[in-house]
Amino acid sequence: MKRVTLTLASLLLTIFAFAQDTLLVQGVVTNLTGAVVDVTITTDDGQTAIITTNADGTFETYFWSDNTQGTVTGSITNCDGETVIAEGFYSPFFFEVYLTLEYCGNSTGDVWGCTDFFALNFNPNATIDDGSCIYDNGGGNDSTECENGVLAQ
Repeated sequence: MKRVTLTLASLLLTIFAFAQDTLLVQGVVTNLTGAVVDVTITTDDGQTAIITTNADGTFETYFWSDNTQGTVTGSITNCDGETVIAEGFYSPFFFEVYLTLEYCGNSTGDVWGCTDFFALNFNPNATIDDGSCIYDNGGGNDSTECENGVLAQ
C-alpha cells in the first residue's frame, strides 16, 4: 500500500511539475462571420506559433516555458487589413493566458439604424439611432424623414 501511495505521490508531483512548465494559450477571434484566420502567438522568451482559428473563432496552443512569469502577445490581420494585438500575462500561480481579438466591427457591438418603433424603417437590431427614421405622414404617399432628431418634411 505504501508503494502505491509513493508512486501516486510521485506521479502527481511529476504532473504538477509538467503543468508548471507548460503554458496554455487560449482565445477567441470575435466577429469572424464564418471566416477563419491565422493567429500569431509570441511569448516574451521568443517562441512563436501560428494557429488557424476554429470555425467558431476559438484557438488553443501550448508553449514550453521555464519562465516564472511573462507576457504572451497574439495578433491577427483584421478585415480592414490592420494588425490587431492582444496581450496576456502569466505567473507562477496561473500558467494560462486567454486572448480576445476582434476581426471586424467595433468592440461595443453597436448597430446603427432607426431605433424608433413607430418609424417605417424601424430596425429592431439597432442600438444607436443614426437619424435615418422615416415616418408615415398619416395619408398619401409622402413620408417624413427624421434628420438629427427633428422631423423634416
